[in-house]
Amino acid sequence: MSWGHHTGTVHDGTGRGHHADGGSPIDANSADGRDHSAHYLFLIIGTPLVAFLIAASAMFESRGLPIPLVRIGTGAAGLILQTIPFMLVGAMMSAAVSTFVSADALERHVPKSLAGGLAMAMIGGLCLPVCDCMVVPTFANLVRKRLPLPYATALLCAAPVMNPMAIWSTWFAFTGSPWMVAARVGLGMLVASAVGLSFAVRPSRSPAVRDLPLTRGRTPACDGCAVQHAGQDGRSRFMHFLRHTHDDVMRMMPILLSGTIAASIVRTALSPLTDGSGTIDGIGAVTLIAAAMAIAFLCSLCSTSDAVIVASMTGVLPASAMLAFLLFGPMLDLKNTLMLVMECRPRFIIRFVVTVAAACFLVAVAIHLTTGA
Repeated sequence: MSWGHHTGTVHDGTGRGHHADGGSPIDANSADGRDHSAHYLFLIIGTPLVAFLIAASAMFESRGLPIPLVRIGTGAAGLILQTIPFMLVGAMMSAAVSTFVSADALERHVPKSLAGGLAMAMIGGLCLPVCDCMVVPTFANLVRKRLPLPYATALLCAAPVMNPMAIWSTWFAFTGSPWMVAARVGLGMLVASAVGLSFAVRPSRSPAVRDLPLTRGRTPACDGCAVQHAGQDGRSRFMHFLRHTHDDVMRMMPILLSGTIAASIVRTALSPLTDGSGTIDGIGAVTLIAAAMAIAFLCSLCSTSDAVIVASMTGVLPASAMLAFLLFGPMLDLKNTLMLVMECRPRFIIRFVVTVAAACFLVAVAIHLTTGA
């Protein structure tokens, strides 16, 4: 079975990214420079403004402001500090794919069978230290390199849930319940495989990713990037790798900052539930599963720390709802949804969101019905 016709590969019909539209390189460089200038302006203005609001929040609250700015500010700062290291690792992983992996080499080494491709995605999810913060650019670059879409979507779902740091943090949070670690990994593999299988059974009729991200940098991801630089020496290719990393960081930093601030506001509003002090008596398990998935999406916790928050809700949420939180949050939250908008086409985003949400919900409900947890 051939996957090439529905993998979301870059089409040359637009001519974008290859200067085939007759535009001069000078014009392209000028446009890219303006794009980066907007990112730099965002950081130059936004960083001091956020720092001022955090520093002055206690004074505002002491004057009777009803908004808990201190909790929002410290929560946003904590999320950003959690995110930045993994964002850098994810940007480097995405840049490595763009710089060193050619489409031909990827096509030669990818398993031809569907089972082999999904197994490869599961192994990648277990090994790659990429969490939900920056897995989307890696996914988009792999699809642009003609990785079959079923394999790429399976990796997109598996890596945030099953990466080594997520497994370790879950074991740390649930020391007395090691079965939660096994359940998270096992069910994560099940959901990721089901999502990938859905794109194999019913292939996408249009490209999944954009030819270029909405926020493009000086070295946008391209189909032939690794081929173009194959003849260069090691130093030149390494400099190109650094430039790709820089561009990915600059493109994603505004999205991450906006997402973490919004997530901090939501976490503060939902703090009676997330710290275990709220009561949910009389609410059915199915409703709690749906509520846990909604909270996971809105809170946008890093998959390396979400288990600690979920562990604090032991006794408040049933185990099936906690598993729904641990599965759905890393695969789909506010931050990586914004990144999907930047990298992918709307039709793919809608289908991916619906498929992941349905799979996680049905798995959690099945766990409740079979175990009563």
